[in-house]
Amino acid sequence: MALCEQAGIDQSKINEGDLGFKIGPRLNAAGRLTHAKSALELLTTRSSDKAKQIAAELNGLNAERQQTTRQIFDEADSSAKQYRKDPILVLHNPGWSHGVVGIVASRLAEKWHKPVILLQELPSKLKGSARSYGSFSIVDAIRNCGDILESYGGHAFAAGLQLKPELLKEFRYRINQYAVQNMEPTNNLKVLEVGLSLPANLNSIELFEAINSLAPFGNENQRPVCSAIFNIEEIRMVGADASHLRLKLSDDTGGIHEAIGFGMANKYDWLEAGMQAEFAYSISENIWNNARKHQIEIIEIRKSE
Repeated sequence: MALCEQAGIDQSKINEGDLGFKIGPRLNAAGRLTHAKSALELLTTRSSDKAKQIAAELNGLNAERQQTTRQIFDEADSSAKQYRKDPILVLHNPGWSHGVVGIVASRLAEKWHKPVILLQELPSKLKGSARSYGSFSIVDAIRNCGDILESYGGHAFAAGLQLKPELLKEFRYRINQYAVQNMEPTNNLKVLEVGLSLPANLNSIELFEAINSLAPFGNENQRPVCSAIFNIEEIRMVGADASHLRLKLSDDTGGIHEAIGFGMANKYDWLEAGMQAEFAYSISENIWNNARKHQIEIIEIRKSE
């Protein structure tokens, strides 16, 4: 209850998105930046006052984690340009917290369309996280270098590892040689399956409610992906750091649709007001001033043929 209050969640309408993107990150923030014991204490306390106090602390830590994530992303993205030709990006910095590098590695992998390994430089070791892209197994690539690593573990899409600083150059060379020899052209492709190709004017709060009757959504029950062609009326960058893309769209009948692309502010620099584009999206709900409206949640955009 205390976390919901901090996250602005209506408990009567809580869903899997709230758990994954609002509750989870606040609980995880403690372990990423300080120590996970405060999250454990929150879940076990019988005092509502104590719960509110800890939830407020976790909320503050999560805000700090978000700021740290943005800073590390910018630094790592700049560093990635030096190794842009490598099939696997191996990046390092003494200022990068190993509790956050996994999040950043995921975002960089999405931007660069290739696996990413981010390492924090500690006094006697490098410690960090790896994230894959497409169908390439990052843990197999790391395992191939296991003889020069202090430790490692994970699965095809994510892993953790430690190594001595003096072995970094050899590690970068060997893991990229492995990728050259074993990475297929299709490994770095992501297939987006569109389940509903819709006339644009069918999007509505009623459609959202119909689709949402199939919830809860997750890995074994993915939220349906829709596609439609819209006219772009307005383009804005929103959010505290202007990292989200907000569009006003229209359909051929004159209907207006609000669209949001989280973290997509710089992804589609070719978009212009007045043009048409094809959208892959999920349909979600936006509540503002107690008014419910449907919202286009952007997954991908491509130029309309």
